[in-house]
Amino acid sequence: MSYYFSTKIAGTFAEALDRTRNALQSEGFGVISEIDIQKTLKEKIGVEFRPYVILGACNPTLAHEALRLEDKVGTMLPCNVVVQETSDGIEVAAIDPVASMQAIQNERLGDKAAAVAEKLRRAILSLAGPSGMAQADLDEHRAEIERHAEESRHELDSVLPPGTDPLHEGP
Repeated sequence: MSYYFSTKIAGTFAEALDRTRNALQSEGFGVISEIDIQKTLKEKIGVEFRPYVILGACNPTLAHEALRLEDKVGTMLPCNVVVQETSDGIEVAAIDPVASMQAIQNERLGDKAAAVAEKLRRAILSLAGPSGMAQADLDEHRAEIERHAEESRHELDSVLPPGTDPLHEGP
């Protein structure tokens, strides 16, 4: 199972950052944090590194709903989106919240993660533009997200509520 969505895009690094921010905004996300890894590594340990920025994306409505379901889910917020220069262009990648939320056994939270994943996936794939992913690739990504969400639901359905497991009941 992949833990991220990604695409390659044309243009400069600065253009890629702007396009990524706009794509996230179009899906209801705000960028609430930004970490310039290249700058930080240079300042802190004197290491040269390629352009690499981590954007902390947050959809306030969905984040609020998730926090109401699990108060510690904040340890996994915001959703990180990486914009980096690679040897073959600019890559934009975002965390797959369905994959990251599997550690939390809460079906309703899994449903929220699937909603966030769909929005992030659309934002990332919109960056590819007409010369990017073919429709078959888009359909495969959508199917993969749906498979992950369904697997999460099945795993959560198999967890018995406290006090109902006959193997662990009794004196």
